[in-house]
Amino acid sequence: MSETVLDYALFYHSYGLSVIPLKPKEKVPLIEWRRYQQEMPSINEINRWFKDTNNNIAVVCGKISGNLVVIDFDDEQIYTKFIEELKNHPELSEVVNNTWLVKTGKGYHIYLRVDNDEPVRTAKLPKIDIKGEGGYVVAPPSIHPSGKRYEFVRFTKTTGHEIRLISEKQYKDLLAVLERVSGGKIEGEDKSEAKKNEEWGEERKDEKRNKRLKEDAILKLIDIISPVYKEGYRHTIILYLIGWLYKAGITETDAEKLVRIICDKFNDEECEDRLRIVKETYSGVREEKAKAKGKELKTSGGLLNDVFTHFMTEDEALEKIREIEEILKSASPFKKDPIFAPLNLAKKRYAIALPDKKIIVVGRITEDGKVEYEDIVFNAYPSKVVVYQNPLDPTKITFETVWRSKERKLPIKLPPLLGEEILQILSRGGLVQKSGIAKDILNAILNAYIRKGKAKIKTDVDAKGFFLLNGELKANRVQVSKPRDEDVRKALEIVNKLRGYYDEGKLAYVLAWGLASPFNFTVKQKLGNRASDVFPYLILYGESNTGKSTLSIIACMISGTEKIANESCTEVNATNVDTKAKLGMFLNDSTFMKPVKEAWGLFKDIEMVEMLKDVVDNTQARARIEEKSNIRVFLALRPLLITLNRVAGVKFPEDSGFRRRYKIIPFTLNDKKKVVERVEEFNKNVYLEVDSLGYIGMLFVHEMINNKDLQKRFFERPIDTAKEFLKGLLEKYGFDSGWVDKDPEFEMTENEVDIEALRIFFINKINDTYQKYIGKLILTAEDGERRYMYTSNINFRAKIDAIIDSGLLPWLVKKDDKYIITTGINKDEDFRKMVGELTLKDLKELLNEAGVHATYKDARYKKNPHEKVNSDKSKVVIIDHPDEFEKFLTPTFEDFSQ
Repeated sequence: MSETVLDYALFYHSYGLSVIPLKPKEKVPLIEWRRYQQEMPSINEINRWFKDTNNNIAVVCGKISGNLVVIDFDDEQIYTKFIEELKNHPELSEVVNNTWLVKTGKGYHIYLRVDNDEPVRTAKLPKIDIKGEGGYVVAPPSIHPSGKRYEFVRFTKTTGHEIRLISEKQYKDLLAVLERVSGGKIEGEDKSEAKKNEEWGEERKDEKRNKRLKEDAILKLIDIISPVYKEGYRHTIILYLIGWLYKAGITETDAEKLVRIICDKFNDEECEDRLRIVKETYSGVREEKAKAKGKELKTSGGLLNDVFTHFMTEDEALEKIREIEEILKSASPFKKDPIFAPLNLAKKRYAIALPDKKIIVVGRITEDGKVEYEDIVFNAYPSKVVVYQNPLDPTKITFETVWRSKERKLPIKLPPLLGEEILQILSRGGLVQKSGIAKDILNAILNAYIRKGKAKIKTDVDAKGFFLLNGELKANRVQVSKPRDEDVRKALEIVNKLRGYYDEGKLAYVLAWGLASPFNFTVKQKLGNRASDVFPYLILYGESNTGKSTLSIIACMISGTEKIANESCTEVNATNVDTKAKLGMFLNDSTFMKPVKEAWGLFKDIEMVEMLKDVVDNTQARARIEEKSNIRVFLALRPLLITLNRVAGVKFPEDSGFRRRYKIIPFTLNDKKKVVERVEEFNKNVYLEVDSLGYIGMLFVHEMINNKDLQKRFFERPIDTAKEFLKGLLEKYGFDSGWVDKDPEFEMTENEVDIEALRIFFINKINDTYQKYIGKLILTAEDGERRYMYTSNINFRAKIDAIIDSGLLPWLVKKDDKYIITTGINKDEDFRKMVGELTLKDLKELLNEAGVHATYKDARYKKNPHEKVNSDKSKVVIIDHPDEFEKFLTPTFEDFSQ
């Protein structure tokens, strides 16, 4: 059986090539493809793009695909001429004639990878396109607009050929050959150089160079270079030294002062040339001047190899570099100079990254000022370190690294990872020699790269979704685009059809909740522990076969989980979230919702229930990673929608904290009847099209990002704002919208649950306490026998007063005809069981809502009644009118009717 486009796509992916889908028989992308220059597509995305489709496929060139460059010949004759010309360059010819080759509609594609940390150079010549960073090429088995199929001439799976790696110099030679055979000239500068110059300019503008070089530091630097400041090396030394001063932030004045003193000490007759280096370095024109003279800047070498080792042993030279580091408080900016990371200053022990040897060692400074190696720890060193700091979780720092080793032909390029993850990969690759100390050494080296300015620092959120960053609503790793009117209309038609299959109140609320859900994390960022007041999480609960699961998927579809985030809306089984660690990882993944089904098991564990409560209001969740016995902090990004079938004898957590944070929508036998009667019709006419609902989510996201007024309303009333948006869309496109105002009948509102639980607690507690300690009088008859008379018929007010007078409830006291409840109520086991953990402030609010006027105040009390001064201060709730409290505990039928 011939391989499908999906088979090719999966192979390209496994080979380290980023791929994107194109329109059938065209070269036009089907998606917003720029993000795939920065990140590889997932296997799920590849399946969605290419499974059972006739889409064309393209390979993205540049760094994401291992510095891939593709030479695109539009004409067979010029390709033949190029191959003929290569015979004069045997080394190049061998590479080009043994790498991937594709026959296109009109010519050929040659695939190569360039061994360079910078983005590959791109260019255009007559009848030749050179595709690198920022480009893509149509790949086999796509079909050309002419009808011809793209086919491999040489390929890994057929002829055994790999994509060949060429050096930077070979690449430049290759470009020169292409210029000759095409008769054209590559215009403009290398994109990577342009980017580098742009970065230089930005750095010169923004970075303040105000560090002063003290007199003793100048003298020490002169002393260090004295043994090597010889004829033939002076220009190189000044170039490297001034470049180092510049990167260390030393002022131009002090750099010039250093050069003048060097010139005086060594009678340097070319002092004006040395001072010109200072001016050109600090003004940013040194590179241009060097190019004008036909020279190249020495940036890939360093003082170690280009100067010091020419005059002294390697260990002595290393100590000179370390001394300059200490004086300037900055590592050498040059690629081949070592990096020192202190391990034990008292013993003068250091971890040292040695780029020229491509190893990391532990060494110490001897008494005679030499560097003595103790152990080789890594048979590789990091040639590039980019540090990603997550503004949402400052504790999380990841490192994007490129490792080079003499034992590996190709560099090892690692995506942003934690230090321990980097260590695991290097260890599996056999590049760790001293595993016992490797973790400490790696951390020391990475921190040295940061501290000494050798690492680039980037702020990055590594999850998809929406966040408040510096007070602004931002989209991260998702494409925000406005859908077409016809797509929105189609989605609204589906919404209108859904009304015939679901209770309108339930449908309206779940659709609005789903629409708002991608922004739930921003609500938590904005409101903190008040988030659950306006954006509770959702539980669809009740009889089986009532459409709960389907409605949860519909909520996921309208949120944009599939259309915007390219994630699947399939339900997540409870076994995937049944521990705190699993739940943490699930929540940490994205701000887009995914429904969780049959999660009764989550409610059996008290710690799980606490975590479920915490994540509704908090931006973080903490979980113990069992196999490592340590605590990991997860971001609670993803909002929870849970579906549950009714199970006999299984109940939700009773504490009010849970009930306040989760809305429970009951599904009854009436819902089941509606679903069962029309299930085939629904599956045929509606369900297959529910993915269109994502267009409504796309439009809501677009408006949220671009409309400050909508944002303001949303953060005040998220669900209601989403309802208003949906209602407005329905009206705009001519659909009935009044039903959107309906609300479902929730199992019990949060405060109803709290108030009723509170009422039951007080009634039971007062009755039980009274009956146990006061409820019977002991009488002595004439015959000497004891007789008991029960007094349970007295009113509640009298019972409460009797209990207070007897001091039977330590948290309930009376003063000035007012009842006072102290913090001791939270220590009452019955209170915690029935009402849950409730602050006195929340207790006051509940009593007020129940019609009992209460106030929350500070109060002082005496530990010893004989003391003259109040000893302690505590919070209390004061019930101002005990008759209201009595009425709350003994409501009449009329009270319930009202």
